[in-house]
Parts: sequence; structure tokens; C-alpha cells
Amino acid sequence: MRIGELASAAGVSPRTVDYYTQLGLLMPAERTASGYRLYAADAVGLIAAIQTLEQAGLRLEAIADHMRQTTDNLPGSVDQLGRTVQALHQLANSESGAEANAIVTALISRAHQLVMTAADLLGTLPGI
Repeated sequence: MRIGELASAAGVSPRTVDYYTQLGLLMPAERTASGYRLYAADAVGLIAAIQTLEQAGLRLEAIADHMRQTTDNLPGSVDQLGRTVQALHQLANSESGAEANAIVTALISRAHQLVMTAADLLGTLPGI
């Protein structure tokens, strides 16, 4: 599908599709003889996943870097994050000051949000 069709199907502007392509978040499946970029149908789901991660507080550049580095090991990354959350729980339950406990509790909450987002995306991202 062309950029305008993809944008419409994903509920974003063509400029957003362009920007995601420039960052390396999206890759055209092919180019026509006249140079138009054509995207696969699964790009709609990828755009939704990117937007979910962005809404969770991740920068687009960080998402692009992470996709390039760890797409093959996303389940392993989720497992590691889960272990980090468990360690934070243990730290929160230890005898530390009230301020440190509040910080750890906030970190646990944020890590939990990221784990849930990553778990949702495991079935959304193409090729995973």
C-alpha cells in the first residue's frame, strides 16, 4: 500500500509515516518504477505498536535504536525487565528509608507498565 493508504489505515498523517521511515521504524516493502514507496499490510500494526511505546514514554529515537538492536531478543528483554522488577520489589521491602521506598515503588510501577506494554507488543510486532 502507498504512504497515503498506510497513513489512512493506521490513523496517522502521511508525514508521520514519512518520519517513522526516516527514523528506520518503518521500511517500505518495495518501490514502484516511479519511486513510490509501498508498505506491507503489517505496517499498520507496527505503527500502532510504535505509538503504544511512545505513549508509554519512550522516545522515537530510542524505539528505533532498540528495534535495530534487540528485535531478535525481545522475549529475553522482557524476561530481564521482569527480573529487574522482582529485584526492585525486594529492595522496596527491605529496611530502607521512606524516601528510598517511595522511589523504588515509583520505579516498580513504571517497570510494570513497560513489562505490560512489551508483553502486549510481543504478539503485535511482525516477525516476533
